[in-house]
Amino acid sequence: MKWAAKRATGESWYPYAFETLQSIHDPTIAQALDLAEHTSLDPEFAKETAWYKQDLKVMQKYITYTTDICNGICWHFIQYCYCLPHLLAAIFHDDNKTREGKLVLVKGIYDSVLKVEDFIVDGCPGMTKHEKDALVKKMNLLAWNKTQVAREGCGVCRAADWKYADPELRAFVFSLYARPATTIYHLENVFNHLSTIIKRLRKNAKINRSMAATIIDAN
Repeated sequence: MKWAAKRATGESWYPYAFETLQSIHDPTIAQALDLAEHTSLDPEFAKETAWYKQDLKVMQKYITYTTDICNGICWHFIQYCYCLPHLLAAIFHDDNKTREGKLVLVKGIYDSVLKVEDFIVDGCPGMTKHEKDALVKKMNLLAWNKTQVAREGCGVCRAADWKYADPELRAFVFSLYARPATTIYHLENVFNHLSTIIKRLRKNAKINRSMAATIIDAN
């Protein structure tokens, strides 16, 4: 649960993405890449040398590499910081101010979504068809607002008056995220359940065949 809360606040991933991106300014990285020091040379002269051009290519590749890594990290985790119901996990953060602040963010996001949905359905003074179509397209990309669990989560928040200490709200979020953060756990449970069902069916089939044979012999 604590892990899900830190993921929702960005604490468990953003510092690492930022550190990775900042590594392009790390002298030890330049040394590891075997880049030469150019500070004592005339910049205009250095630009025309072959080793400078080679070092520049290496550095550009490293920048592209680190940017791609950070891009992947951010795109993977950003949904947990701004999409519902994932953001609700922040109410289990250790810091109460963080809990309150994230719930304020949830309310702002939810109210904004409701307003946009009203604009799409009822229209808005001065809104053109092009603008309405653009809103519809963006809301389709948003997607989470159409899920039942996100809607229910926001309904629970409203019933709790947006208080992070509300027992029903905490119970709702706990039921969603208080579990091992791995698909293996759930898949093994499913397979074990199915395996048990199959074993029972086979056992029942044997019993039914035995009963049928007994009845036939009796007749």
